[in-house]
Amino acid sequence: MPILTIKTNVKASEVPEGFHEETTTLLAQVLKKPVENIFVILETDVNMTFGGKRTLCAVLTLGSVGMFSPSHTPAEEITKGLGPHIRSKLGIEKDRYFILYDDRKIESIGMNV
Repeated sequence: MPILTIKTNVKASEVPEGFHEETTTLLAQVLKKPVENIFVILETDVNMTFGGKRTLCAVLTLGSVGMFSPSHTPAEEITKGLGPHIRSKLGIEKDRYFILYDDRKIESIGMNV
């Protein structure tokens, strides 16, 4: 169950309609995971700076079970998939955000059944 959290100083009023749905679809394609299992959390209007400047910026955290293995490290592929989307939809330049990857263990996730 991939969870993408985006913390940004972009104003909520500047986020385009359909951003969550488009981001979910994009993640499903890039991660090869079902849309039904993907969370997208967008925290706007965050009081934040990057490099001491308040210019539009963001920190993205993507967590998922089994994202990385010794033979498969998809960070570059995922970054290439998400980057243009973040730039075009939120207006954040490529040198103003980072993506942190969190490879979660199945044992650390509980689901209501």
